[in-house]
Amino acid sequence: MAPATAPLRVLAAAADPAATITRIRLGDPISALFSGQAGELQLRPLHDVPLAALDWADVLVVQRGTTPRHLALMQAAATRGRAVIYDIDDLLTEAAPHLVHAESLVRAAPWVRAGLQAADLVTVSTPRLAEMLQLQQSRYHVVPNTAFALGATTGADPLPAQRADEPVTVLVAGSDRVAGGVAWQALAAAERAAAGRLRVLAVGPVQADLAQAGVQCERLPLMPREAFVRWAHEQPNPLALIPLDDSRFSAGKSAIKWYDYSEAGVPTLASDAGPYRDNLDHGRTGWLVGPSLADWQAALDAALTDAAGRLRIASAARAHVRQHHHAALMAQAWGDALVRACHTAAGRGPAALPAPWMETLRERVDGLLRALRRWNRKRLARRP
Repeated sequence: MAPATAPLRVLAAAADPAATITRIRLGDPISALFSGQAGELQLRPLHDVPLAALDWADVLVVQRGTTPRHLALMQAAATRGRAVIYDIDDLLTEAAPHLVHAESLVRAAPWVRAGLQAADLVTVSTPRLAEMLQLQQSRYHVVPNTAFALGATTGADPLPAQRADEPVTVLVAGSDRVAGGVAWQALAAAERAAAGRLRVLAVGPVQADLAQAGVQCERLPLMPREAFVRWAHEQPNPLALIPLDDSRFSAGKSAIKWYDYSEAGVPTLASDAGPYRDNLDHGRTGWLVGPSLADWQAALDAALTDAAGRLRIASAARAHVRQHHHAALMAQAWGDALVRACHTAAGRGPAALPAPWMETLRERVDGLLRALRRWNRKRLARRP
């Protein structure tokens, strides 16, 4: 394989290369890394990676692999002497029951664990997640999630105004279900008490949780990250809510929602738990809220009636995120992770390639299976 200091060819395999999480974790930061130095990134769907692509690559990165197919791909890459990285940003081994795909994640957990073991290096979003996955320090590298750089091309982007004489716009977003519990109850009560001076905007599947709690909200679909941050930045008198349940899954998440709200200039109320306790400075860059209904009621009442405080929090949070959680840090972390993985792979010794006839047979079978998977996906997509 190529030396770690040479221009690297990275093959990244993800369930959906166009998905927001793939762009956040792989596409954007690795592309940014290679824009400043020689290197090449190829993104492919996990179900359609030809074995020949492994011969092109120096490093295989598998994102959130949850099937026997991803494990076979990692093993094939290792056999060819390629460096193998498994990227994970959630505690997929312990799915919370409220998640939309909780049952499938429980079934996939053994394959996630196998992927973690098969990798030369595991890239994680936080040190806390690495600890929860019980990874030894020599086996993981932190590639932190960072904020979307709203001001990178448009300058300062003034903070959204916070006016005491206008309704507050409460923003709630979630790409999955959110077990908000008492936070949603407090929001419903605040909405009733506000008598039209509070507007709730809900993005994604979290809408069902709000409706169940009696919150009246305007419903919006999930949107690409750039569009979401700009949309949040454009809302009048914005205030974001990020409640978390007490599951280990939620404790293992990163604070990426807070990063993006902060970049957008939106002050945030977040659960005093895991990722937000690790990142927010309570009363300065956001508000950490305790677990009880009374905690959320008091925090909401204080934030909704303090326009000057909301603006102060928004300003401090954006300044902090732009200094400590900017995109260049993630690109640099990927550069360091790729070098580490290459050194580890080099320490395995020469690749033990199979006999040529066996490799030819394997490639032909692999090609047939990939064609069958593509056909089946097209068939499923045509279903009414």
